[in-house]
Amino acid sequence: MTNVQAQIVDFNQSFFKAAATLAQLSVENAERLVQLHIQSAKAAIEDSAEHGKALSEAKDVQELSALRSKLTETSIEKALGFSRSLYDLAQDAQSKVSQLVEEQMSTFNQNMVSAVETAAKNAPAGAEVAVAAVKSSVAATTAAVDSFKRAAKQAATIADEAVETAQRATSSAAKGGNKSRK
Repeated sequence: MTNVQAQIVDFNQSFFKAAATLAQLSVENAERLVQLHIQSAKAAIEDSAEHGKALSEAKDVQELSALRSKLTETSIEKALGFSRSLYDLAQDAQSKVSQLVEEQMSTFNQNMVSAVETAAKNAPAGAEVAVAAVKSSVAATTAAVDSFKRAAKQAATIADEAVETAQRATSSAAKGGNKSRK
C-alpha cells in the first residue's frame, strides 16, 4: 500500500472513530436530559403535594397571602435551578463536541500537511507554485479555525455571563416582589 493510500485509510478510521464518539456523546447527553426531566417531574409532584397541604392549612387570608408569596418565590427559584441545569447540560455537551471537532480538525490539518510535504518531495520540477498554494491554503484554513475557536469561546463566555445576570435579576425580582406583598 502506498503512503497516500495509508493516509486515506488512517483518515477514514479516524473519521469513523470520531463519528462513534459523537454518537456516544449524543446518547450520554440524551440520558442526562431525560434524567434531569425525571428528577424535575418527581420534585414537582412532591412540591405540589406539599404546597396543596400548606395552602389547605392556612387559617386566614393574610396567612394564605404570605404562604402564596413564599410558594411563588420557591417555585421561581426551582425553575431557575432547572433552567440552570439545562444550560449547564447544553454547555457541557457543546464543550465536548467542540473538543472532538477541534481534535479532528487538528488531525486533519496534520495529515494534510504531511500529504502536502510528501507530494512536494515527489512533485515534478515546476510544481513548487502549486505546492506553495496548497500550503498557503492549509495555513489560512488553520488560522480561520483558530479565529473561529476564539470567537466561539468569547461568545460562550458572554452567554454564560448573560444567563448568570438574568438569573440573579429574576431571583432578586421574585424575592423583592414577594417582600412588598407581605
